[in-house]
Amino acid sequence: MDRPLSPMALLAGCAVLWAAGCAGVPEPKTPAGSVSRGTAEESAHERNNLFISQIAMHPARPETVFALTTYAVGLLKSTDGGRHWAFANRGIRSYSLYQLAIDPRNPDVVYVGAGGGGLYKSVDGGTTFVEKNDGLGNTDIGFMVLHPDRPDMIYVVTSTGVYRTPAGGETWAAWNEGDDFTYSQQFQDLVILRSGTVETVLLASKRGVFKRRLGDPSWFLASKDL
Repeated sequence: MDRPLSPMALLAGCAVLWAAGCAGVPEPKTPAGSVSRGTAEESAHERNNLFISQIAMHPARPETVFALTTYAVGLLKSTDGGRHWAFANRGIRSYSLYQLAIDPRNPDVVYVGAGGGGLYKSVDGGTTFVEKNDGLGNTDIGFMVLHPDRPDMIYVVTSTGVYRTPAGGETWAAWNEGDDFTYSQQFQDLVILRSGTVETVLLASKRGVFKRRLGDPSWFLASKDL
């Protein structure tokens, strides 16, 4: 059985990414219907100063690493621990990529959350992506969480609240019940608590921390005493 990566291994991976600096990223062949990122005219200096916002490692093959950029480069993939990089944007139409996650149960499944583009899903290890936005009323994804026990259950935090899917993005439903829950919000983070008898979700916002247990009819503000 493969062991989970230790914190030191994760830090080592970050160091590899930082040292590599995404230098020498090859130019991709732009597929039909996809957004082209990067041009041959860009200098090595420009490529060495990419802004990497997030990384994700294959849980069984840590030499396979994805790196997410927030600008016009998109998603990058390395299969040799960060020494060489290639684009992994086939099927992705958005320039604003903010969230990245790998299904720990099936690492060939990779999710990318985009600002204005919704959710993109790959089932072939990042070779191709397809949009999974059926029922997703707000495609401006700022945060994404895969359930730790049931990774097909995905929560996304948008500028107008929370959406969730029980089927890996195939269908979405809003989860925003509550008085003025979505009014003038700035949602920041979401965590799933499994320590009690009833699973609980906490949501950070500019108004404080909202709380909702599975089965509850709505969210309630849990930080009134702060």
